[in-house]
Amino acid sequence: MDLDYISVSLDDYRRSRPAGETRVYDSPVEKTYTPARSPITEFARVIAGRSAVMASGGIKTCIDAEGAIKMGADLVAVGRAVVVDPEWLSKVRSKNETSILAGLPKNKLEIAKALSIPPRMVEYLLSRPGWIPRL
Repeated sequence: MDLDYISVSLDDYRRSRPAGETRVYDSPVEKTYTPARSPITEFARVIAGRSAVMASGGIKTCIDAEGAIKMGADLVAVGRAVVVDPEWLSKVRSKNETSILAGLPKNKLEIAKALSIPPRMVEYLLSRPGWIPRL
């Protein structure tokens, strides 16, 4: 079976493991193991070019994207930064990263208005404290 890419999604691509979840699962999750190297680097090493490695998590700037690529990623995915600033890509492309919005407004109605998203989506975004930065 051919794969186009393998996605390595972390809370922050710089860390060697995802942050702990607050959700409760049926089986306990091992919380003491920390790999010696980044999962991005390890996947890239094991895959050895047979498939692309895509990294995501904490990528907010072009420098972040380049950092993930230096760790071994072939592609990067940007999620939260684009939610916060839907114009993220055009700002990066035009080398205007200083104008990228760093967080969402404090007020729920302002968030819905700024992002043109329904209130239910705003509730979801805010249900994970700290996941989306706020101004």
